[in-house]
Order: sequence, then structure tokens, then C-alpha cells
Amino acid sequence: MPLVTCGRASAETLNTVNNFGLLLIDQGKFEEAEKLLQRVLGGYKVQFGMDNILTLSAVNNLGFLRIHQGKQDQAEKLLNQALKGYQKVCTGEEIPLLEAVENLGDLYSKQGRSEEAGETYQRVLAGYKASFGPPHDRCRKISETVVALENS
Repeated sequence: MPLVTCGRASAETLNTVNNFGLLLIDQGKFEEAEKLLQRVLGGYKVQFGMDNILTLSAVNNLGFLRIHQGKQDQAEKLLNQALKGYQKVCTGEEIPLLEAVENLGDLYSKQGRSEEAGETYQRVLAGYKASFGPPHDRCRKISETVVALENS
């Protein structure tokens, strides 16, 4: 199928819908967010297939939603699916891959899997430091999360 360049199914439109879905998660509007994120995933799958960063990002975002919904088994399945896909298409510890790993760390932390969470966050921290530099907000946030995890 050719790439859709305008309209409801264009990559640009789907990206906007994706961002709106993430905003709805932040607002606790999970049902509305799910509808949008499912639409995004479906659109990306049709246009790009599963081995594409945009499609994998949509899978990761659905995993992120499942964490907030308390659906931990589904979240873990989706996040691992995204991570495996990223490992196939990324050349290293790229930001989308690290975001999936960070979401897994959040899930492990919520599940009380402290050791796995700590290891996961350390991987994310090393990747973020390499990509952004240590003073970046993402590095600071993950560092604080690691310290809080160690102190709990």
C-alpha cells in the first residue's frame, strides 16, 4: 500500500492523534486515549508494517496506557513486543527504544520487582546520558527514580 500523505490516515495526522492520546492518558481519560491509540496503531501498521519505529512507538504507547489502567500483564506483553521490535530496527540505544525500556522499568517498579526495575532504569540512564548529556531533565528524573527505588 502506498504511503498516505494527507488526510485522516497520514503519518502527520496519526502523530497528532497519538500525541492527543498521550495527553488524555495524563488527564486520566483512559477509554478515550485507548480509542485514539488503537487508531494510530492500526494506521501505522497498514502504512509501515510492524517493523517500523512509528508502529513500535504506538505499541509502546499502548503499553504505557495499560500501566496506567492497572492492566500489568497486557502492559508487559506490549512493552516487550515494542522492545523486541526496536531491537530489530534500531542500531543502538536510540531514544524510542530507551523509552520502551523506561516504561518497562515503571511497570517493574509498580509490580514490586525492584531489582529488575533498578537494572532497567540504569540502562535507560546510561542511554540518556550518552544521548542528552548528564544535566538533561530526563537524566535527572531517572537518577531520582533510581535513588528512590534504592531507598525503598
